[in-house]
Amino acid sequence: MVTNNNRIRLGVVGASVKRGWAKNAHMPAIPHLPEFELAAVCTSRPETVAESAKAYGARLAFHDYHAMAASPEVDAVAVSVRTPMHREITLAALRAKKPVFTEWPLGRNITETEEIAAAAAKSGLPAVVGLQGRVGPANLYVRDLVREGFVGKVLSAFIYRITPEVVPDKDTVWGLEKDKGATSLTIAAGHTLDTLAFILGEFRELSSYVTVQHSPLQRSDTKEMVKVTAPDHVMVQGILESGAAASVYVCSSVPGFVSGGRLEVYGTEGMLVSTSPESLHRGTVTVAGSKGYKAPSPMPIPDKYQWAPKSVPAGAPLNVAQLYRLWSKAIQGEKPTYPSFQDAARRYRMLEAVVKASETGTRVRVG
Repeated sequence: MVTNNNRIRLGVVGASVKRGWAKNAHMPAIPHLPEFELAAVCTSRPETVAESAKAYGARLAFHDYHAMAASPEVDAVAVSVRTPMHREITLAALRAKKPVFTEWPLGRNITETEEIAAAAAKSGLPAVVGLQGRVGPANLYVRDLVREGFVGKVLSAFIYRITPEVVPDKDTVWGLEKDKGATSLTIAAGHTLDTLAFILGEFRELSSYVTVQHSPLQRSDTKEMVKVTAPDHVMVQGILESGAAASVYVCSSVPGFVSGGRLEVYGTEGMLVSTSPESLHRGTVTVAGSKGYKAPSPMPIPDKYQWAPKSVPAGAPLNVAQLYRLWSKAIQGEKPTYPSFQDAARRYRMLEAVVKASETGTRVRVG
């Protein structure tokens, strides 16, 4: 599966040099990971992939993902493209018997997500989903603090993520359609809910509002007014399996200053606060805590929670590099410890419960 020098020959689908999550997170991380060799890049057109191969230093360039997945010079495939394309590309990689790393959301909907998860389980290949909040050093630290009893018994928690509204143009307008699967519900709320569940556990029951607050939006290129069907506000309240009360607020239609992400955990003996100017799953995160009635004070994150090289740029690339490192160990035969496609299916089922609660106006049992 790997080359003689034990480096995993990686192929990245969606390696644009102009925009996208691969450009902002994957490509800045990969050069710092000695277990990987960027063997190939793939974009949709010959002219763009040639540019990408030159910019990123890849030996091979493909504009057909089937050809890249089938190449004997590619050991593993990373899929970082628009959500509607995840299913076909991921399944092509699995059919080619290649370990795969696919961004979250894994599929456009629960049906696609469960289909992909089933295919991965059947293949037995290491298949990672990009729920990178689970490997953020701050989140790992806070999770351990909670488990070790720093706050005592957890009574309640509040988490939010506030992001700027999308300014639609020819490259982003598709994301305003809920059926495309890349909405504030699936992405911003999905990551936020997953981070909360990773740290404090799953919801037992919840109620919610899933709404569109800002529609229509004006395209920046054509000046056309476009109807928005993708949710831009998600509010969830409920009881966790531990019995703690939890509230989640996600807003992605702010036209001005945004306050990023924050988690507050309150217990019988103290509190913990995580804060990021971006979000808790992809940005730089600081941690503070206190006992009793004292104000929280900074708590430096121990080095043991970052296993990616220190040279990896802070922010979006760091957590992705952390995932790559876990993935590489699984490819080399170690026991998987990464967020799997089965985890992606579970998270999507939670999102289905959030939508059901909003549509029916009732409390919904989860799981």
